[in-house]
Amino acid sequence: AMATAPHFADSDIENIRRMMLSKLKVEETKVMYHASAALRRLIYGSGHPLASTDKEAELEAVDRSALGDFQRRLVKPRGTHIYLSGGFGESATDALKRFAAGISALAPDAAAIERRSPRMAPEAPQTVFKEMPDAVQTAVCAGIPAVGRRHPHFIPLRLAVIALGGYFGSRLMTNIREEKGLTYHIDAALSAIDDASATVVQAQCNSETVEEVVGEIRKEMASLRDNPPSGAELDRLKLFATSSLIETLDSPISISNYRQLETVTGTPTDYFEAQQRAIASLTPEIISEMASLYLKPEELRVSIAGPAV
Repeated sequence: AMATAPHFADSDIENIRRMMLSKLKVEETKVMYHASAALRRLIYGSGHPLASTDKEAELEAVDRSALGDFQRRLVKPRGTHIYLSGGFGESATDALKRFAAGISALAPDAAAIERRSPRMAPEAPQTVFKEMPDAVQTAVCAGIPAVGRRHPHFIPLRLAVIALGGYFGSRLMTNIREEKGLTYHIDAALSAIDDASATVVQAQCNSETVEEVVGEIRKEMASLRDNPPSGAELDRLKLFATSSLIETLDSPISISNYRQLETVTGTPTDYFEAQQRAIASLTPEIISEMASLYLKPEELRVSIAGPAV
């Protein structure tokens, strides 16, 4: 009943609404919230769902009828998957199969929600700034659109992004945080949606050092191309990537989450093994090639939020 015929109590909706409105007001005071939102608009395009942010008027407009309509359109028997991970007896498995078979009788007829996101429409490389005079620090978000999970370059690109800023010994952390002390934390990640992705770098720093931080990010991208990890640095990168991959399947819940991701993203069934092979065969030349193709400093979209210098 929770999945197919939920009860949306007006009092519960109002409590959640107040909580979300309060959280929104807090988030809107943070520099990273505004820098990240602006970068999403640059990367995905202003009309893309992932570029949108919560708005007070929209939260106020949600009521029981709207939630019920959304739920009826979302829960459909076709395309429904049930994941079991761990020790399950036959009776539990049979009960879940009966439940799945009964969804069709419970779900009202309604137009299904389109589950795939529209294509990204990135803005041209540029820098945008939102002034927040009362902020203590400045947030810097920088990104570049890239290929999706099913592209043969996605996995080696992900490893290159890890080398750039995906772990404590990465280039960005070593240079900008450890050696220059320009920020307490800086990271880079490859974020994928459907048939596309984006490399995103995030950091907070003093407003006086923003230009230096952005410049060093560009330099480290170029350095991956011209001077990719080798020797001990490459070994550390492979060890970190392997350890992270092992954690993906270290519990029933993480195994279930991984299988759900496969279904939602349409990744190949040998995706896990493909990552193992990519890590084992990773070379400086591969990292250099990925940086040359997808980590071009001139392709950066940069979003900055904080006090004016």
